Amino acid sequence: MAGGTPLGGSSDLGGGISPSLVKIVLVSMALGLAGYIVGPPLYWHIAEALGSSSSCPPCAACDCSAQPLLSVPEELINVSFTDKSVLGVQNFKKRNKIGSSILHRYENAIADKQSSARNMFSGAFSWHFNYSVVVPVRIKSQLNAFRCIMCYCAKHDPEVSEEMDKNFRDLLAEELKLKEEKATEAQHRADVTLLEAKKLASQYQKEADKCSSGMDTCEEARERAEAALLQQKKLTAIPNICFSRTMSQEGNSSPSWLEELQLSDVLTSDAVRSLHATIEQEWDFLRRSACQTAAGRALWSHAVHDPIAAVLAGESYLRSLYEKMTQDKLNNAQEISGVILAVRTLWFDSRLEAAIDSFVTRPAQVVLLGAGMDARAYRLNCLKESIVFEVDFPELLQVKASLLKEVMVSSKEHQISMRAKSLIRVAADLREGDWIEKLQKSGYLPERQTVWVLEGILYYLPHLLAMQVLEAIAAGCTSTHSVLLADFMNKSSVSLSDSTFQFYSDWPDHLLSSMGYGQVKLSQIGDPDAHFGLLSDSQNLFHKLRSLPRSMEIDPDDGTPCRRLYLVEASN
Repeated sequence: MAGGTPLGGSSDLGGGISPSLVKIVLVSMALGLAGYIVGPPLYWHIAEALGSSSSCPPCAACDCSAQPLLSVPEELINVSFTDKSVLGVQNFKKRNKIGSSILHRYENAIADKQSSARNMFSGAFSWHFNYSVVVPVRIKSQLNAFRCIMCYCAKHDPEVSEEMDKNFRDLLAEELKLKEEKATEAQHRADVTLLEAKKLASQYQKEADKCSSGMDTCEEARERAEAALLQQKKLTAIPNICFSRTMSQEGNSSPSWLEELQLSDVLTSDAVRSLHATIEQEWDFLRRSACQTAAGRALWSHAVHDPIAAVLAGESYLRSLYEKMTQDKLNNAQEISGVILAVRTLWFDSRLEAAIDSFVTRPAQVVLLGAGMDARAYRLNCLKESIVFEVDFPELLQVKASLLKEVMVSSKEHQISMRAKSLIRVAADLREGDWIEKLQKSGYLPERQTVWVLEGILYYLPHLLAMQVLEAIAAGCTSTHSVLLADFMNKSSVSLSDSTFQFYSDWPDHLLSSMGYGQVKLSQIGDPDAHFGLLSDSQNLFHKLRSLPRSMEIDPDDGTPCRRLYLVEASN
């Protein structure tokens, strides 16, 4: 029984594990695990130390930290290159294919080691272990060593150094090319600016030349204006004397005003007064307007030579216009009443003479449509080889012939005679469609060169009738050289009297061109060929109208209508 205790103890051990054995096993496992973990890094550290001492210069002499392997040289870093630095680095990496592929393999190796370490420690143990410090240490140390090798080789290997120099030259060439392109663009902009400056300087020089020539022209115009003013003073001397003498009397309705104007005594004869009494009693406004026109020519006798006009006008219309002219003179008006009639008459006289002179064959024909109290056949020497046709109302032509007869038989007017080669009066109403037939029956020949005179007649006709008259004249002018002289009112002028004036045209030159006339010349009262020294005041109404566009109907300064009278010469 005494020896049973040891045997009993040993029998107990046979049923379990010995504590000392457990300790031995645990210590062995701990040593193995420590060797597994610490061994590889220690091995690689020793191997690196041995390898670096034999084949690679010490890392302390390497300047890897100061200059990265794939960095852009400082010589290429500037303002213009920074925008393309990323592209330059990418190109540099592509050229260094060996270094890029090695770096790529080492980066992949780091990722593989990290992944295997995670799998091993997460599956074998439940405790957390910073495997990124254990396994990647070896890879990262190898990568740093590789970078050191690349830096050293880049400096001492001729091939690598040559490749880097080539890359540097390529990048520098690209930079110089960019700078050259910018310099070329800047030079182009400078050339364009210089060209524009030269053009502008040329324009300024031209304007300066114009101003210089304009000063000379203005000086010449001033001299001509002074001469015209002197002539105007001479022309208006007689009317001024008449005005001053008349206003010194108590009344201007006395017959003495006829003496002041020095008019013919035949005007006050019983026969002439009887004829004008018939005019006042039987004629309408359209027919009586012929006497108003004659009155204007008579009272502006210092400009218009028409010795018969006063007798054709009559006392009533002479006195009416004379009173208006007197009042205008007292008011210092810029336009004296009747000046438009005077300017219009002188324009028709001058253009009629120029047209007859342009004809090659003789005799020429002159047709006065709506002749009224016109006396050109008795006062214009240019008609000495022309046949004159006067077309108007029968009763008007009859009274006119009677008045001219009284003038002819007057002892004081014995020198009055017809200047035209022949005068034919055609009794016809333009408002009827047979006037052209009556004209041809009276001896008018369409194939003969003709001057058509339509003075103060068109705007009294309805629009349709006026157009028919113009078209009939244009149709008869196709076979031979003919000239049309006419005056037109614009729309604003016709509005002066809705019942009296009807036809108007704001663009008569365009109208006549559309009818087949090849040459059309338009003038306004006050133009150089339509003032005759009677409109020397630069502030008169007609000069103001000429400065405004023809399309403008209202004066922008005072809001008054722009009333215009156009004088038109047209030929085929």
